[in-house]
Amino acid sequence: MSEHQAHQAHQEHQAHQEHQHAEAATHTAVEDKKLIQVPAESKRYTTKEVKFNFRANKELGTKRPSVTLPLKVLTLEGLINVLESGDEKEIALVLETLQAPILEQARVQVDENESISEATIDYDKLSWNYISRLEPAARRGGGIPKETWEAFVLDYIEVMPAVTGKTVDQVTRAANLLGNKLSSVKGNKPVLEFLRSSLDLYFTATSKTEEFVECYEFLTNKADSLLSASEEELLKNL
Repeated sequence: MSEHQAHQAHQEHQAHQEHQHAEAATHTAVEDKKLIQVPAESKRYTTKEVKFNFRANKELGTKRPSVTLPLKVLTLEGLINVLESGDEKEIALVLETLQAPILEQARVQVDENESISEATIDYDKLSWNYISRLEPAARRGGGIPKETWEAFVLDYIEVMPAVTGKTVDQVTRAANLLGNKLSSVKGNKPVLEFLRSSLDLYFTATSKTEEFVECYEFLTNKADSLLSASEEELLKNL
């Protein structure tokens, strides 16, 4: 074999080896990408027991029993997988979901202040950091349907006269304050204390605890927060 032929054979061998290395590197990169983007099903989702409650049907006088179901919900690893997937619809759903708590807390402020504006809304209370530190019931307050609040007020009016010995008119006034989520009395601690204790009496007496547990938890958490606030903090929220 001539020197030229030997040199050519060496180059061909070297090129073949480089091609094999490139294929191996590509295969490894693809496999690594699969590991990052498609974690096992068990890692992307976890099972959460969710209880569904139902309101009584006043016309029929019946109430559907509660239903508890094991549902698969996204884990942190599953969320990372969605963001890395590049799927526009899945990412849009994530962003929509992340916006929901902010919009709900903005709704709470709007409901409590008829003259609210861009200049008066408290943007600090709409930050992700602030919302993440709220009690779960307080975070859900803005998301409780209007119909549920209305039904809660009616049930309170129905239950409390027998429990407290007060007139329907007196109970109705208290129920309306609760239905307005304490917004009109948030700086009045004596009234807050009265309503806070009344809530416990109501929740012990009502037969509809499952239907109105979110209203109860939201109101008791909010009352406790307002009662523990300093005068300066209360004035700031007025």
